[in-house]
Amino acid sequence: MDFLSISHRINLIVFILFCKGENFKNMLHFFNVSFQYKYGYGVSNLSFSVENGEFVFLVGPSGAGKTTIFKLINLELFPQTGNIVLGDRNSIYLRKKDIPYIRRRLGIVFQDFKLL
Repeated sequence: MDFLSISHRINLIVFILFCKGENFKNMLHFFNVSFQYKYGYGVSNLSFSVENGEFVFLVGPSGAGKTTIFKLINLELFPQTGNIVLGDRNSIYLRKKDIPYIRRRLGIVFQDFKLL
């Protein structure tokens, strides 16, 4: 099991699971991704990769950027700088109509008390 450490601020658990039978080495790659809300950065200059079949745990306190990262992965938000590659799709070149098909290739599980 590999752990993905996003920053030194990390201590709560949320997890994600990638990818069903795809033949890409890196299923997810963030290249210098930044996203800023009107009150401050959600993430700033973030880069990481997730390989095919990996379980990745993303942990951190409130305000560390976990939800922003998940929204970027799920294409609810798009990076203001940098780009995200999901399998063979680059966020820079995505069309809105492609998003539902890309989401079908992802498995994202949020830790939530209602699921326990």
